Amino acid sequence: MARRRGAGDGILAGAVSRADVRGLTGVLGIGLASLLSDWGHEAATAILPAFLASLGAPAYALGVIEGLSDGLSSFAKLAGGWIADRPHLRKPVGVAGYFATAISTGAYAFAHSWPGVLFLRALGWTGRGSRGPSRDTLLTDAVAADEIGRAFGFERAMDTAGAVVGPLCATALIGTLGTRGVLKWTFVPGVLAALAFLLLVPAGVKPTHREAHGFAASLQKLPSRFRHFLAGVFAHGVGDFAPTLLILRAAQILAPRVGAGGVAGEMLGQVAEEPVHDLRLPAVPP
Repeated sequence: MARRRGAGDGILAGAVSRADVRGLTGVLGIGLASLLSDWGHEAATAILPAFLASLGAPAYALGVIEGLSDGLSSFAKLAGGWIADRPHLRKPVGVAGYFATAISTGAYAFAHSWPGVLFLRALGWTGRGSRGPSRDTLLTDAVAADEIGRAFGFERAMDTAGAVVGPLCATALIGTLGTRGVLKWTFVPGVLAALAFLLLVPAGVKPTHREAHGFAASLQKLPSRFRHFLAGVFAHGVGDFAPTLLILRAAQILAPRVGAGGVAGEMLGQVAEEPVHDLRLPAVPP
């Protein structure tokens, strides 16, 4: 016998529907933020070696800039993880991180020495690192447990799309706007990323109860198996290096043959292809 649908069922269905829409809006907002933020800072990264060369910076300056910035970003992620355990701080930290990356990246255009670029890059990458744990936690909050994988897959796809579009836009604009003009232009996607996060992503879900821990106590409570995993991640990171160093070396090799303009086009094209290669599946041996 079919059960009659009462008024309570309609209210419950409406609540579920609103919750689903809220979750989808959050996933879309985080995806758009990832797309637009990568669009801006990857465009700047693609032309960073050429820009530093125009400032008369020595080759080691690029290594100092990338090494210090990546190190600060890693430590900022550590602090950002502790912050992400406080639901009321997740969204403000995410918004602030996206704005910091946008403003500092566009401000490269006003730097007249490589230490100025170092300061701005370090600021932007600190914001980028600190926002990551809060963004990921908010993404988890936005969907049901059986949809987390799809939500993260969508966010990563949008991030990769931005990493492709950014260098391609730099390629299209550098002939018209020049290096500093392209760097100023990165304000646009960067600020739009922060606005997408601000307007579309819901605030963190408040737990029913939680025991607050200090920063040091939180680290001590990490399980030993997770510490072993972190040791492997650290070993991998030690062997990693900034791809901008490869861009710089390739520019030095190609410059005598194709000139500065040819080098810019070649390098921007290679940077745009790199994220696409990362998405390709390995070939199956016969």
